[in-house]
Amino acid sequence: MMEAVKGLRNRLWTGPLADPQAPALAIAQALPDTGYGPVQQALRLLSAAGLPVEPALSEASARWPWSIDLAQVAVEATGADDSALALLRERCAAQNRRRAAAAWAYWRVGRAHEARAVLASIDPGSETAGADLAARGELALLDGDAPAAQATLAMLAPWPEHHQRLVLQDLHLRDGTAALAQYLDTHALAHTRHWRLAFDLLLQGRDFARTRALLDTARNHHGDAPTRPAAIQLALAAERPEAARALLEPGLPPSPGDWSARDHEFWLRTALGCARLSDTPQEDHRRARDHAQAALRVFARSTPLRDLWLTCRALSDDWEMLEHDLLATNQPAVATLNRLGLHSAAQTQLEAELSAIKGANPRARRFLALADTLLLQGRIEAAEARLDAAGALAPPAPTRADIALQRAEIALWRLQPKAAGKALAPLQDQWPQRMGLWMALSRMAFLRGDFTQADAALARFRVLKAEQSGAPAPTDLRDRIIADAAEASATLPPGLMTQPVDAVVAQAGVGRIARSPGLSACLLARARPAFAPHAGPAIPARMAFYWEGPPSSAVARSISAWQRLHPALEITLYDPALAADWLARHHPDLVALFNRQALPATRADLFRIALMVSEGGLYADVDEYPRAAIDEWLEDAQTVLCQECGYGTVANNFLAARPGLPLFKRLLERVQAQLAETEAPYPWWDSGPAPLTATVIELLYGSDPMPGLRLLDQAEYCQRISTNLAFPHKRSLLHWR
Repeated sequence: MMEAVKGLRNRLWTGPLADPQAPALAIAQALPDTGYGPVQQALRLLSAAGLPVEPALSEASARWPWSIDLAQVAVEATGADDSALALLRERCAAQNRRRAAAAWAYWRVGRAHEARAVLASIDPGSETAGADLAARGELALLDGDAPAAQATLAMLAPWPEHHQRLVLQDLHLRDGTAALAQYLDTHALAHTRHWRLAFDLLLQGRDFARTRALLDTARNHHGDAPTRPAAIQLALAAERPEAARALLEPGLPPSPGDWSARDHEFWLRTALGCARLSDTPQEDHRRARDHAQAALRVFARSTPLRDLWLTCRALSDDWEMLEHDLLATNQPAVATLNRLGLHSAAQTQLEAELSAIKGANPRARRFLALADTLLLQGRIEAAEARLDAAGALAPPAPTRADIALQRAEIALWRLQPKAAGKALAPLQDQWPQRMGLWMALSRMAFLRGDFTQADAALARFRVLKAEQSGAPAPTDLRDRIIADAAEASATLPPGLMTQPVDAVVAQAGVGRIARSPGLSACLLARARPAFAPHAGPAIPARMAFYWEGPPSSAVARSISAWQRLHPALEITLYDPALAADWLARHHPDLVALFNRQALPATRADLFRIALMVSEGGLYADVDEYPRAAIDEWLEDAQTVLCQECGYGTVANNFLAARPGLPLFKRLLERVQAQLAETEAPYPWWDSGPAPLTATVIELLYGSDPMPGLRLLDQAEYCQRISTNLAFPHKRSLLHWR
């Protein structure tokens, strides 16, 4: 029998078995002459690989009817059907031990009430009483039942190891990372398992400084080998894949078939991280995809490996084919569906999962994920309703923090800083290490016109980012727009930025404001103009895209969707040569400037503005994926733009306009001058949303009227278009950021 399964992992690694049933048949045949241990291990191997376990499992269970481990194999192999779960529960009860095994089996399939019922009665004299009580307490915490968890904690005093472990979980799930960190400052960790749990919890809370200090202490005490997995995990979380690879590779067995599931997960994450800095990212992504597919033959039930495989497929496979596979198989793939812009399909999957789950906290997490997916569709009210449903389930502290951050995000989408501040207030004490908190606080303060506070929050974000990576955080568009607004507002009368927009413009003058993209964005966020229809010629029925680099299935899929939804559009995909040829015919003075730009994004920005000036029509970045027709936006409009939810700037990822508008003529003059005098332009700031926003303000409040401007908010835009999709090139040096 053992010869039949010996080397099975390596055979699976090289390819699918010719006869998947053969290993189980061999085990069944060898059962009379084989001991319990080898049979149990062999069946676990088959189950992990998703291979048939019958008739071997039934015959083994008949021979060893007391085996809890074999009952667990049955639960795994059957997808946790009722009879398998009941058998596991009965065996644990009959032997008065390991009740936690049955409880966690119920919990993993979303049946929280039954999971906790399994642990309702625990014999203190049982050999596993401490572990079972600890599981009871942890499940109570996860289910939002703090009193039950506290009661269980008091019962765990005779088992110090389990007691301290539950204390750590209680602090994290009830009060957050700050409370856990305070405890660790004054209490020694008595057991190896404790430091590893504390490490995981601190890392979940993004407290990188304490996580790193805890790892250093553990390494000094236990040595390198026991702490190696944690060191790899921290290096990956710190976005240092090369360091993670250097830690990982020396400890790997020679054959990948002998690796653990965690080894494969670490290898894939390091491979994807290193591909960002590679000269051959496409080849690296394909290699990672093939590795993930082979690893899944060995560990077919591993959710992390399946998620990584889908990520690799999205980076290397044809997107049309991937979309077809995801929709045809209907397997859980919410993140990948959203990555492809298929938000409705992701919503359908989440709603199906919700209908099958009974536990409070698992439902809360699904409600939160559903809110995320609804927000991607611009359905703000529906997203809020799901957040209300999640909050009503009394979830643990980490989930409450995520709900608060999502509420703040919705408020910021609405450009309502006061509501965002209300949502974020509880997080500053419980979760001060969450970088998302400080980014949201910075945006909130910016929209309020408090640029000093916005910079202070961003400075705190930079400190945390440096703690994560071990290096100073590079400047980004956030730093530029806040610094610009702060510098410009310093020349205004004190308190002026708190006044209504018309009063600010009247006192400061539109010319001074328009010189500052930061001030322009802040004021535009407070007073987005209502659409005033403007009669005249229709926006031309032609659409342009710009793409540099090798052919991309993701690009082809987006363009195909635009054409399918708008059959009357004349669509052209420009590359550098076609764009330069077009400029030579329409704007010959821009050709040299266009060719001088080092970044594809800057060339695309300059070209799209010139195109709007001369021809008008529609322009979209290729990562904008339409889900519905946009004809209504164009009716009686001179131009259609979108206001971003980040800082209130006007996006340039989608433009629609009649030709020859003063808006784009002035924008072209501004960008041309900026690029001419800037040695290393930053596209967002020098040729993208920043100058576009300032030009919009200049015309809105200037002497020339600007009717027919339809300025969509982020929600209106996302109701029809999936924006800024995660195209593969964005994970490489080709991306402008």
